[in-house]
Amino acid sequence: MPIDERELDHLGRYRLPTPVPPICPQCGYNLTGLHEPPCPECGYRFDWRSVRRKARIQWLEAMGLKTLPEEIEFGFRLACIAWGVAIVLRLGATTLGAQFCVLDVLFMLMYSIEVFLAFCGAFLCSHIIRFRRLPEEAREELRIEVPTTKAWVGLAACVLLLAVSAPTCVRALL
Repeated sequence: MPIDERELDHLGRYRLPTPVPPICPQCGYNLTGLHEPPCPECGYRFDWRSVRRKARIQWLEAMGLKTLPEEIEFGFRLACIAWGVAIVLRLGATTLGAQFCVLDVLFMLMYSIEVFLAFCGAFLCSHIIRFRRLPEEAREELRIEVPTTKAWVGLAACVLLLAVSAPTCVRALL
């Protein structure tokens, strides 16, 4: 959920600690210790308020990612479960066939569960993208071990499963 201007100003009044250093919007130079513009690196005349606001926003986003390892781990497990459901479902569909009306309803429900699990897994694993967009200082300050390999593998597995399963799910529903 994005933070609007009023909320950010309200939070700024309480002087939240922001370990993300203020950086030049033009070149990324660390402006800590500088009292007034321009940037000594590139000469850009920045506005302190917008630079500090950006640092606070980045820090608040980083704080929202404290539970990232657990979310990625859960997303990866959902991806594995979704693939397991997909395999069992495909094997069951070829073995049993669609002989009974009850099986049609069961297969339709299972396809829906498969797509739902893959979607949830993709959502949770995609948080790695938000984490990678944070400045390195914010990532270091969080002091968390992020399972990046699991995140990327889980995200790829879920997206692949969604691409394969969505048409099947739509066909089953029709």
